[in-house]
Amino acid sequence: MRLLRERGAALVTVLAVTMALAALAAVLLTITAREIAVSIGHRLSLEAFYLAEGAAHLTRASLHRLVVLGLNEGLHWRSLENAGKLHAHLARLVAGTGTLEGSCGRATSSDTQELGGSNSIALFDMVGLGAANASAPAANATTAFAQSVRYRFAPLEGDAFGLLPDGQDDVITPLGVGTLLARATVARDGNAWAESALPGCPGEPRYFFPFRYTIDAEGRTGPFGRRRVSLSGKFQVVIERPSFSQYFLFSNIFGTRPVCPNRQPCRRWLSAGAVYEGPVHTNERLWIAGDPLFMDRATSANFRDSNGDGELSPELGDRVGQPVARFYNGGLECAGDAEPGGWCDRNAARNLPADAPRFLKGFDRGVPYVAMPVDLHQQEWFALVGNLRRDADGDGLVDPISNVDRRYALGLPVVTADVPPDVFLPTGANESRVDRCYFAAGEAGGRLRGGIYVGRSLRSLRLSVDGRMSVYELTTDPDHWWTIRVDRAAQLTKVFYSRKGTPLECTYQGVPNGIIFVRGDIDDLTGPPRRRVGGGEEAAPAVHQDDAITVVATGTIRIGGDLRYQVDPRGPDDVWGSPPCSGDDRCGVRNLLGIYSFGGEVLVGKDAPDDVVIHAVLMAGHGSVGVAEVETRSSQGTLHLLGGKINRYEGLFRNEGSFGRFGGGYLPDLRFDHRLGIGLREPPGFPRLQVLAVRTTPGLDSRPAWTERP
Repeated sequence: MRLLRERGAALVTVLAVTMALAALAAVLLTITAREIAVSIGHRLSLEAFYLAEGAAHLTRASLHRLVVLGLNEGLHWRSLENAGKLHAHLARLVAGTGTLEGSCGRATSSDTQELGGSNSIALFDMVGLGAANASAPAANATTAFAQSVRYRFAPLEGDAFGLLPDGQDDVITPLGVGTLLARATVARDGNAWAESALPGCPGEPRYFFPFRYTIDAEGRTGPFGRRRVSLSGKFQVVIERPSFSQYFLFSNIFGTRPVCPNRQPCRRWLSAGAVYEGPVHTNERLWIAGDPLFMDRATSANFRDSNGDGELSPELGDRVGQPVARFYNGGLECAGDAEPGGWCDRNAARNLPADAPRFLKGFDRGVPYVAMPVDLHQQEWFALVGNLRRDADGDGLVDPISNVDRRYALGLPVVTADVPPDVFLPTGANESRVDRCYFAAGEAGGRLRGGIYVGRSLRSLRLSVDGRMSVYELTTDPDHWWTIRVDRAAQLTKVFYSRKGTPLECTYQGVPNGIIFVRGDIDDLTGPPRRRVGGGEEAAPAVHQDDAITVVATGTIRIGGDLRYQVDPRGPDDVWGSPPCSGDDRCGVRNLLGIYSFGGEVLVGKDAPDDVVIHAVLMAGHGSVGVAEVETRSSQGTLHLLGGKINRYEGLFRNEGSFGRFGGGYLPDLRFDHRLGIGLREPPGFPRLQVLAVRTTPGLDSRPAWTERP
């Protein structure tokens, strides 16, 4: 019996232990299942969070494209239809329904105060994505203007910007294991304002529209994984006719003027190892070889040369069938997109790598055609009367100029005969010719109001610095020379003139407005001789630190020597900070030089020194920017350019007899002047685009405020 009792106790013990283990196993299974569920929920929540954050940033990028590309395209076509009407429309948006009033310097809607201020949101009607706000109501209307506009993020069913007008239905986009949705709201951030927007105001009209934006995004994974993220910030849309100086490289035809045997312009490739620091544009296609790096936006209009004459015909709408670039492809040229290799197959037989350009700020193809200037009216008016915008008929275009206009502005007898082949400093009264000296300091009419106007070609034009003075030396022939000394601090200009050995001195009140206009060629544009430093030599300053100059010629301009700024905007190390205009950079310095040939070319002359230094924006409206006689000249080291290169045809700095081989001329060392890209500076009177555009959007590239919403 005792043994039986002991066996029963053991059984009870085993059963108790078994039950305890079963309970423990159940607890462990429950905890494990709960942890797995929590882990899955956490993973789904993280996935939803990253989907929401990605959707927010993608929507912000789409909004940026809508503002820059969408508004630009709307402004482009409206400018071509009727520029004057577009100016009037923008002025009404600034001022509400009333007529813009105020000073030329800054006119705001506070002068008209109708319906609460500016109708800024109506600006987005130009995007063509659905009306943001109906046309402006009548002056006696009681409905206020819209204060905001909303868009839905729809990358799969939206337009090129990936957005749709707001609506009741959510646009849910599948991505990976989940879905995402987002909305962007753009609202007014105070009233808009305008500068020089009134008829009769000097200078180019410019319109400022301040906005704030909010992006609400949601990511969804599984039945319960939902996270919401919000981005917000402010930005400003600045609309004006941009200066061509905003471009680092610009070409109408992406090839040289000489026509190759196939009746097409000989091509210049954007080649391996090259770095393009500023905006690049061509009205044709980019021709890319290897892996060049584009640090700013690259664009192409993708028109073709239909007639084989080196000219485009945008009025015929003759674009390349597929908006692509042209790739070298190891010598087996092909068309492709911007991805590494694009649609160009790798040549496995020769084991050649595919071309792989890098675009840090995107490559947009099929953008609107950018027409080059068709006349010099703007620059000539600026030199004669100091007014960039002479628009008497209000059509938004600069009025043509006649000999009567020229002679009247120069104080000459008003007849139809051409102006004399002399040098003038326009003052607007009597005669402005410097060999007459009618306007000594203090006499009536002696204050300058334009630039320096030259009625014939120049044999030489030398720019230099003498203490606090800018010095311009002009020579038309061995018997006639002028030395113009500009003292900006004292607001005085002295002219020393020699005619066949007879000297004359004139003193004028005020200083020229920065433009030197030459009717003809400039055979030798240069700075002072190089100065010896230590065991070598360096370029001496040609442009005073407080001087901004634009040299304009109707013919060809040949650069015969160094043209260096007194103060390098990159700072003492001659290297831009990261980002530019930070660190020791001196972006506030004023010295700036623009060189513009309307009917000829801008060439580095055959007598230019080795390792020439050129700080300037170079532009040839009907020719190319390059090196004279590049096919036959010997190697001359490096051409150091700080500025930009804008031309109708691509000019060469070196003889590229075959791909990748260096010949005569200069090895180009091209650097962008970032003051031009961010709108801090532009050469006075430099050519502008024919259409209004979004010049800058301060704020859209800045870091937004980030919050997570419940």
